[in-house]
Amino acid sequence: MLNNNNLFNLFLLICRFIKPYIQICPENIFVVEDEYGLCGYAVATIDAKQFYEQCKEECLPDVRSGILYKTIKYYSVCMCRE
Repeated sequence: MLNNNNLFNLFLLICRFIKPYIQICPENIFVVEDEYGLCGYAVATIDAKQFYEQCKEECLPDVRSGILYKTIKYYSVCMCRE
């Protein structure tokens, strides 16, 4: 069952680890599905060094500023109220 803490942790995981790939190299994101539905995902980058440099410039400032944390907290609370 989804509650505020579970949803918050899920969003935090997505924003911290998946969002950079979505933002920088979305063509390398794959979703795995079987007969029961969605069961996993894979993300990759062709050039790890370039990805890291882009990530430092484009993604980490939002993480460091705390704006992602506040946004995720807000949406996780709102979604659990529905």
